[in-house]
Amino acid sequence: MRVLLATLLAVVPVWAFALEPGDQFPTSVQLSDEHGAKLNISKFQTPFILIDFWASWCGACAKAFPALNSLADSEKSTLSVVGVNVDGEKQDALDFLKEHRHSFPVIFDSRGELPDACAVDSMPTSILIKRSGEVVKVFKGFSDGDAALIRDLVKQVEIKAT
Repeated sequence: MRVLLATLLAVVPVWAFALEPGDQFPTSVQLSDEHGAKLNISKFQTPFILIDFWASWCGACAKAFPALNSLADSEKSTLSVVGVNVDGEKQDALDFLKEHRHSFPVIFDSRGELPDACAVDSMPTSILIKRSGEVVKVFKGFSDGDAALIRDLVKQVEIKAT
């Protein structure tokens, strides 16, 4: 049994395991935003960052955009929202963004580097992290109460930190 476990650990990449609260977010991946500028997650100054993985073909992702805009607009001092598009064709994402207002930066990852590093396996997936890179919570899918839950989590973690 130990040999089997050791063999599995040797052949399964470390990034294949999903992020969990307390894990470190992979901040070394650098991607470009819709204007071609490089964005690095570690450069955000708010105490919390919500990284939302989405695709143009994902209906739940489209439904999540108003809630993400609400968070980005109302929580500017404590929370930065970053969209990570995973479409294979950047034009699909750009067409989607023309139809869906966004008040947060969007970065493009057609090669799937960041979703692979985070073991994202469903759309949308949002990961709430502290500025230090520590994962607070991973949200798979989208429901109408997610924005309120994220606001509450940020407040709870802030209170614990003081």
